[in-house]
Amino acid sequence: MANEMTVTMSISYAKGTDTWNKEVVSEQHDVSGTARAGGTYTTTGSAVNIPKGNIGSTVGFGYFRNIDSANSIDIGYDDSGFKILITLLAGMSCWLRFKASTVPQAKETSSGTPVLEYMLFSV
Repeated sequence: MANEMTVTMSISYAKGTDTWNKEVVSEQHDVSGTARAGGTYTTTGSAVNIPKGNIGSTVGFGYFRNIDSANSIDIGYDDSGFKILITLLAGMSCWLRFKASTVPQAKETSSGTPVLEYMLFSV
């Protein structure tokens, strides 16, 4: 089967007289795996693997949303130390495609225990 996953997004930017819009962009992705894992995860000051359930070694795609109202969350991976891919400020979300065998990790960036909403998909 093909195109089992569709990602749709749009962006609007307006700062003073400078504006930019990208209307709905739709991406189709093939997914050969059948597993997914997600929910919410409370982060701490240490980088920890994000629970991936029965996905196995190949996390392909990940949706992440920081549902905290004040604190930031770093999303990254371990490569002889935590490597940050992106910092999600309070309320921000993102969609990432991971390189094969990457195990996503998360940690809070300042203080508190912000909560990450996430969904990981195998490929």
